[in-house]
Amino acid sequence: MSANPVQPLPPAEFQAAFDPDKNYFRRAAVSLDDMINALLDGNNDETISSRMARWATEHGGWKRDVGAAVCRGLNVLSADHGAKAEAADLGRAELIVKTEEATPTVQQEGQ
Repeated sequence: MSANPVQPLPPAEFQAAFDPDKNYFRRAAVSLDDMINALLDGNNDETISSRMARWATEHGGWKRDVGAAVCRGLNVLSADHGAKAEAADLGRAELIVKTEEATPTVQQEGQ
């Protein structure tokens, strides 16, 4: 089998993968992707693309093979798609953490 189709992104590309100002329809599509992934017993708030990238890099056996095959297909549509999907998922999660921590109802440790 050929090399893993999911390779780490350079720092500049990693930062660019998450755009918090995406238009409404793009954000809605990502939300639908997250929901379908959850319905398929995936992690909450994780896209199918990042799940497949994770499978291609973290798992062995059939999960690695399926993840790698899906990522190769997605790379045809968008270079480094799986790695960019993981970076975007992380960016959205970090934004939510910052947003929630800024609310007065969230108790911060040590306050």
